[in-house]
This record gives sequence, structure tokens and C-alpha cells, in this order.
Amino acid sequence: MPSPLAPPLAAGTRVHISGICGTGTGALACLLSEAGAAVRGSDDHVYPPMSDYLAARGVEIRHGYDAAHLADRPDWVVIGNALSRDNPEATAARDLDLPTTSFAAALEQWVLPDRLSIVAAGTHGKTTTTTLTAHLLREAGLDPGWLIGGLPQGLPGPAHLGTGAPFVVEGDEYDTAYFDKGPKFLHYRPRICILTSIELDHLDIFADQAAVDRAFGDLLALLPADGLLVACGDDPGVRRVVAATPPACPVVWYGLGPGVDVQAQAVAQSGESRSFRLALAGDPLTFHLPMAGDHNVANATAALIAAHHAGAEPSALAAALARFAGVRRRQEVVAEVAGVTLIDDFAHHPTAVAATLDALARRYPSRRLWAVFEFRSNSAIRRRFEADYAKALAHADRVALPPILRPHRLRPEALLDPQTVAHAITNSGTSATACADLDGLIAHLESELRQDDVVVVMSSGGFDGLLPRLARGLAERAKTEIGS
Repeated sequence: MPSPLAPPLAAGTRVHISGICGTGTGALACLLSEAGAAVRGSDDHVYPPMSDYLAARGVEIRHGYDAAHLADRPDWVVIGNALSRDNPEATAARDLDLPTTSFAAALEQWVLPDRLSIVAAGTHGKTTTTTLTAHLLREAGLDPGWLIGGLPQGLPGPAHLGTGAPFVVEGDEYDTAYFDKGPKFLHYRPRICILTSIELDHLDIFADQAAVDRAFGDLLALLPADGLLVACGDDPGVRRVVAATPPACPVVWYGLGPGVDVQAQAVAQSGESRSFRLALAGDPLTFHLPMAGDHNVANATAALIAAHHAGAEPSALAAALARFAGVRRRQEVVAEVAGVTLIDDFAHHPTAVAATLDALARRYPSRRLWAVFEFRSNSAIRRRFEADYAKALAHADRVALPPILRPHRLRPEALLDPQTVAHAITNSGTSATACADLDGLIAHLESELRQDDVVVVMSSGGFDGLLPRLARGLAERAKTEIGS
């Protein structure tokens, strides 16, 4: 069981984080270290980029989970949400009666008191919107703190303590720990909350849409009367939840469509960027976002509203947005090989897949767009999403699919069939192939890709190194063609 609320974090407090290489726990480790704690941790998946990021900041990582890692009795043990009750370190923490907390509760107890907490929540766009908000506040000179569940390109890291009042945190609705099955975002003390979207997801946690709605309703109930909800009026799920559980604070509706308080207008593609006009205070200003896709214009609009409410001037925000460098694994170009552009993207929900493909089609309007999607998450492998994935992936020109990752997680009758998805895509007019294994998928791509093609690889994980393997294969093919 977790320990009672922690006292303020004293300099030199020894904190051990079990599961330290997660995006959230790794970022927390850096925050606590910056605050003066002596932080270390352990993980059984120690690999870059998080392992390199932690090492560069002097945070010790112990490989694997072992009760011996706690033998010196650290002052606190933070248990990552990926750890089960019977994990060796979770068991040792209980046996040794060590003070224990979760990642989310540690943030709540040691970082967020006395800060203006800005929580970016929603099914889609959390990481990008959190990064945008932190970037805008930083560039506007407010020195915010932040914690981001990804690796931002233009910020010094996924976490920063900051000296200003604002602290921007990605509001994850996933459960907190084995001893706390509530959403993480219920720990984040929101004063300003951005709500981007609400859809059915995380079916290993939420039984149905009503359960998802209740979780977000609980978040809205935390907002104080002097807070602010920045809500996406284009999203029917957000409209539904706000109507069912209206917060005590004012609501600012944003979006690209009608019926909102702050509307992005005159949205246009300009090379690889989007331009739009927005009225934050008084006359509209023109903003330039170095990202593709209307969904990212919406994310930027929400971030601009939140940053302005936190004290940033509109003119400073306009200049800052144009300098936004993006987020790793969000439409990230990772290689150009033999005339083929390889892009890494985190999209894994059908709505996000469709939005990403539409954005890339606008970004590369005269080039053939390939979608390579990994059925990886507990939701993505479910049969109930077969038709949704077929419809979303058909937004590409060509589709290549691997087999399901770890299919034993579900009963066979509940599993999605990639072959069925591929047939449905092909029947809609887009050529799609479901491959028997990863080697076959790479061989198929190497044989079919041609100069000027764009390949976006979409996965919530590492896809077993598909991108670097494909890059090497295309480079070898190019050498062979030159030599022949």
C-alpha cells in the first residue's frame, strides 16, 4: 500500500524509482534530482533515449528488478505503473516497510504545491499540446516547469523544474499504480485544464465509453472556481463530458469549427507549416506553426489560450510559435534513404492514425504515402477496432501491416485480424498487404518502395527496430542498383 502523504522534499532525500526508464518516471527522476534529491532507479528495459538522458544528468540506473536494490533502505520508493504487485522491488518495499508512493503522487506532493498547474488532457494530442504550452511559456520569458510524456525537440528535456509559477504537465488518464487504479491526472492539482478530445481507448483499463467519460468528469471536478477549462468544441466527446459534468470554473471553447469562443481562422498550408489567424485579446494575429495537420492547429490554439491566460503576451506567443521544434516521434523525419522519406510517429488510435495520414498527405501532396502500422497496444489488437483501423489506414496510398504483437494477451475471438483489415482497405481502393512476420514486412517494403515515396511508421512502441532496419535495407538496395 502507498504511504501517507509525503513531507516536502528535503535536499539529499534518497529516492529510488522502480521503472525509471519510462517516459514519465524518467522525467520525474530529473525533476527530483533538480530539486536536490539523491535519485537513482532500476528498470528491466534500459535503452536510449531515456537511459542516455538520465545518465547525462548523473542519475544511476540499476539493470533489472531486484530486492537487493532496496537493501540500503532509501528514504522513498516510487513505484512505476508498469510494475505489478508481485514485482521483486514492490514486494521488497512492502516487506521492508519503506515509504512508498506512485509517480503521479510524487509529482503531486513534491513538485506541484504552490505552482499554477496547467494540465493538458485528452485521448489525442496530449504530448504535443503539453510541449507547445511549455515552449510558448518558456519563450515568453515565464520560466515554467514542465513534465512531458515524450521527448521534445526544442526544450532542454522532458522535464524542468522552472522558477516561474506555471507548471505544465501531460494529463494521462491511464491508471496510476498497482495500488492506485485511478487515472494519473487526478493527482495533478489542475488550475488550467486543456481538454483536447475524449474517445474510447485503453480498453485494458476502461470497460466502455461511460467509464472513460467518468474519468474525465472526475478531472473537471477538480478545477477550482478561479481556474479555467480550455475545451475543444470540435470534439463531440468533450462537448458531451463538459455538459454532463460542468466544472466550477469558466470554460473557453476553442477549435476550427463554428460555435466556439476562440476559432482558428484562415487556416492554410505553407510548405511544411500551417498558418492561421487567432484573436487572443483584441484584434486577430497571424500565427505560423511548423507542423502539418488541422489537429495540430487545434492543439496550438489550446496551448496559446492557456499560455495567454497564464500571463504571456499575444505578440510574444506569435513569435514563439513560429520557433516550435516539435516532439520526437510526432511526424518526425528520421531518415532520407535512396530518395525515400522515413517518418516515425506515435499514432496508435484510429482517429490519430487518420489525422496523421491526412496531415502528411498535405505535407507531401505530390508523393506516394505509405502507412506501416503496428497493432501493439491493448486497445489496438482488439477486433472491435477492425473497421475503424481499415477506414483510418485507407487515408494512405499504400498500407503494409505486420502480425499482431503478443496475441496471447487476448482470447482468439477478441483479437483483430490484420488480414481482415488489409482486405477491407484494399476493397476501399487502397492497396494493402498483411505480412506474416517482420522480416517479410521489411522485404515487402524494400521491394516495393521507389524514389519520392514517403513511409510513416506508426507505433506506440519500438516496432522491433523496423525503421533502422528498413533504412539499412534501402541503403543496401541502392548500392546494389548502382553497382549493377
